[in-house]
This record gives sequence, structure tokens and C-alpha cells, in this order.
Amino acid sequence: MCEVLERAEAFAGLARSRKAFHEKKMTSAQEAAEVRSDAGVSDPFISVAAARPSMTSRIRRLATKNFDVITTVATSFGVFWLFAVQGIFLARLLGPEMRAEYGTVVLYTQTLTFIGLLGTLLSIAAHAARNPEALTGLRRAAIRLGIITGVTTAFVVAILALTALPAAKAYLAGLCIVCALLLPFDHVRLTLLAVDHGSGHFTKYNRNVLFNAALLPVLLCVLWAAGIRSLHLIVAGTILIPLLSLIYRFASEGLGIIGRHSEPPIRTLLAEGVPYAFAQTSSDLFNRLDAILILWLASLKDQGYYTAAVSAASLMFVAPNALALFSFKSSARADQSASVGKVVGAGLAVAGIQLVTVVAILAVIEPLIIFVFGSSFRGAVPYAKVLLMAQAIGGLTYVAGGYLRGRRKSFIEVRTRIIAAAVIVSIALALRSSQGQMSVPIAALCGQATCASVLCWAVVNDARQRRLDRALVKDPAT
Repeated sequence: MCEVLERAEAFAGLARSRKAFHEKKMTSAQEAAEVRSDAGVSDPFISVAAARPSMTSRIRRLATKNFDVITTVATSFGVFWLFAVQGIFLARLLGPEMRAEYGTVVLYTQTLTFIGLLGTLLSIAAHAARNPEALTGLRRAAIRLGIITGVTTAFVVAILALTALPAAKAYLAGLCIVCALLLPFDHVRLTLLAVDHGSGHFTKYNRNVLFNAALLPVLLCVLWAAGIRSLHLIVAGTILIPLLSLIYRFASEGLGIIGRHSEPPIRTLLAEGVPYAFAQTSSDLFNRLDAILILWLASLKDQGYYTAAVSAASLMFVAPNALALFSFKSSARADQSASVGKVVGAGLAVAGIQLVTVVAILAVIEPLIIFVFGSSFRGAVPYAKVLLMAQAIGGLTYVAGGYLRGRRKSFIEVRTRIIAAAVIVSIALALRSSQGQMSVPIAALCGQATCASVLCWAVVNDARQRRLDRALVKDPAT
């Protein structure tokens, strides 16, 4: 879900950079008003009609100005729901233990997918935004970079599969290595998407993202309808997904989108991506830390329960994802600064939304899990109850993080996640003897609470400092 938010925020920033172009477009009512004015028409009814466009025309104008942002945010949430459907089919097809085996097979590959790109997605997007006339050469450079980072990351995953799996699950190392074979294709896919992102080709971007996200759920639906329950077949399908996505892209756009010469040099893209790599690494490791702990501390069946519980608890991120976009936009505006009271009030409102939502879901969580995943996942209920509270608090970090990213203070998030990660590991290990596998969701709850406390304090402190700075500008004598 962090990826949905960060991408949507990045797209919102790029769309605003093209605001001047959209503002030059006038509605038919405005154009008619100017024509009447030039012609000397002074009818008061005509003047009022021209000066006050209807609500429909105003909504249409706003939708036109923000079309890229609206469609990209809608795509991000569409991808979220496709992942939810994918989780349901995986649970129905595989059951608790095989679901845990699949989670183990893909864990290191998924964890290192974006970390292995070393922040180059944003450096590629920046080049695309600055040099829209050189996109063909940039795409060739992006493909070469994706192959290099993908092969390197796959090699790292292979080492982890051979050395960093519990003894009881070491028999899955071979499948882990096979699954890592998707990384070169997936990195090429992602770097090409970064070119679309930076150049503002959002329609193309959204189309390719949705196609990729829909492939595995469709495959799982076919397998479920056919009654085929094969872990190896699902892993094979997972490997083919990025390859099929690339085939779709080149079939729909042609190979002419790739230039004959690579520009800029790959080392330049890598050097420019390093500052973003730290934030990406801290975010991905923090979000996957509980999954890594449950891999080592739980049996396959309990790991399967935990994976299903994580899917159910992710419902708590739906509202914060949308609200984080507003906090990002509000804090990024240099001409406005909210008072401390308004910031605290907004935070309490978000907390209220999360509280009402978590209470409502807790009331129906057991029948909901049984209905969605099946009766074999009844053991996921205790994990889900704790994780719902953890993710409810985690939602506050999304909104606070959106504010801080708008203020270009994302490094605060990096440091906070490092502290919270230490809290999660220490509590999980300390409670293991008394709580068993439940020590992991309890630790996740404590870690999210730590992260939310620090980030919310940082937001309030920033709002206070921002108001003081504006007061000094208005009245230097004070």
C-alpha cells in the first residue's frame, strides 16, 4: 500500500507541473462570455449566465484539469482491489499450509524488487520530465539498467534462499530461486513505466499497470474454476506475469519506442537514484518485517493464517491512502499553512475514522474471514484482530507521512522506521517464549504505535514552526 500512496503522490506532483497547460483551456461558457464582451453585448442575463457557470460545467472543468491525477489515483486503488482478489483466490486454492509455502517462495523476491532498483525509478522519471524529446534513448538506457539490477537482485535472492530460510522450510529454496527469475523482466517493466511516469504519459502508464495487476488474478480464477490446486503451476504463472506484461507493451506500442543509442549513461541513473534508495529500502523492509519474522518464528500453518490475516487487515489502509493524498497536497502548498489547532483537529478526525472502522470490522472479522477465505482459515482470526489495530494505527503514519513528503522531509520517515523496526524485532523476540507466534502481531502493533507517535509529533512540530516562520516574515520586529 505504501507503493500506491507514493506513486499517486508522485503523479500528483507531475500533474501539477503541467497545470499551466491545462489552465489555458477555457470552457465553452467562458469563451462565449469573452465573445459577447468583445461584441459589446451588455444583456445582464447573458452576463450573469456567463459569469456563473453551472455546477456541471465547473465539475467538468475540474475533472479536465485534474484528469491525470484522478485516473492515476483510481488506477492505484484498482490495483489494490485486484491484489485483494488475488489473495482470496490464493487462499481458496492453496489452503493455509500451501498458502504459506507460496508466501515463502515469493517473500524475498517481493521484498527486494524495489530495493534492488536502488532508487533509479525516480531518477529515470526525472530525466523523462526534463528531456521529453529524448525518450527513446532513455528507454534503451532503462532497459539496460533493468536487466543489470534485475540479474543482480535475483542473485541476491538466490543467496538468501540458500542461507536465510528456516531448516523446516529449506526445501522451498529451489522454488525461491526459480521465482527470482522474474526479476530481470520485472525490473525492465518497472523502468519503462518510470519513463511513462516522468514524461506524463499517464494513460499509457495506467493501462500497463492495470494489465499487469490483472494477469495473476485472472490466472488464479481460471485455475480455481478448473479445480487445479498446484503450487508449482502458480509459481510458474507468477514468473510469466512480467514477461507477458512486456509482450503486451511492445505489441501495443511497437519496438520503435526504443532508441538505437542509450542515453544517459547507466552510472548516471544509478548515482542520481542513491538518495531515493534509502527511503525505499527503509519503507519496504519495515512493511515486510513482520512477514520475515513470522517466516522464522511460525510453522507453515500459522504462517498461512498470518498471511490471510494481513490481507484482511489491509482494509484499514483504504481510507488513509485517500486522506494521505490530501495531506500531501495541503502541506506542499507554499502559500498556505494550517494552524496547529487545525493540524491536531485533522489528526483527531483521521484517528476517529480509523477507530470507527476498526470497531466495525472487529465486530464481523470472524465470519468475514471464514466467508472470504474459507473455514480452514479460522485460525487467522486471532492474528487479524491484533493486526487490525496495528494497521489502524499504521493508517495514521500514512497520513502523517504524506504531510511530511509534501514538506520534503521524508528523511524523518526513514529514521522513524528504523527505530520502529528495532522495536518490532526486540518485542517479538522478548515475547516469543510467552506468546508464541502471537508475539509478531503484538510487536507489529507496538512498532506501528511508535512510528505513528513520532511522525504525528513531527507533523505538529512542523506546523508550529511553519506558522512561526510566516509570522516572522510578516513582522520581522517580533
